[in-house]
Amino acid sequence: MTPFHILLVEDEKAMREFISEQLRNEGYRVSEAENIAKAELWLKHEQADLIVLDILLPDGSGLELCRNLRGITSSPILFVTCLSEKSQIVQGLRAGADDYIIKPFDTNELIARIEVQLRRLKRFQQNVPDYLPPSLTLESDERRAKWNGEDLVLSPKEYQLLAVLCRNRNRYTSAEELYSEIWGMSVQDDVRTVKVHISGLRRKLCHAAGDNAFELIFRKERGYRLDFIDKQTGRDNR
Repeated sequence: MTPFHILLVEDEKAMREFISEQLRNEGYRVSEAENIAKAELWLKHEQADLIVLDILLPDGSGLELCRNLRGITSSPILFVTCLSEKSQIVQGLRAGADDYIIKPFDTNELIARIEVQLRRLKRFQQNVPDYLPPSLTLESDERRAKWNGEDLVLSPKEYQLLAVLCRNRNRYTSAEELYSEIWGMSVQDDVRTVKVHISGLRRKLCHAAGDNAFELIFRKERGYRLDFIDKQTGRDNR
């Protein structure tokens, strides 16, 4: 089996070499880039299964690179930051990152988060919900969703949220359950990651389908529920 290929974008040489060595010891292929320009050049010719991306880079912000990458790749992006402020974390998630880790961190935690991303990615490639409205198509191999043939341009986590909500269409799914199902970890009373990705999914669905084609409902004590509306009956087509 071909090992997963990880692109590590980190400007600090000692940190980059240390992380690369640890990842290679775990059996991953690792390519390195110390700035945005080299990362973009590498990505023009290669495909990463997952990208580990520092936010503070010498030639710009990793947030902007993450935002640009979402137009060309659906690979999971895990951003690394020494900035623990909530606004920076939310900005990263809104830019399209799937998860984050704050410096200084335990390498074992980084490896565990990478393993979870890749394991979930493989599982979601194999599972498509039984029910989908006629206008919606899920292409599991590419983690791509289309509405009437138009690409929704979802991040991997937005795609996975959509798949889970479609699968659970007859019930509410709590933020804690979504986090456990998709991120594979305990939510630890911090559901902002789920909220940010739900917001992105709602925005992209609305842009493609219009807000009269679906309802993404939130109830504080129950969670999230996605209903698609039949244009003829005005009701969810179950």
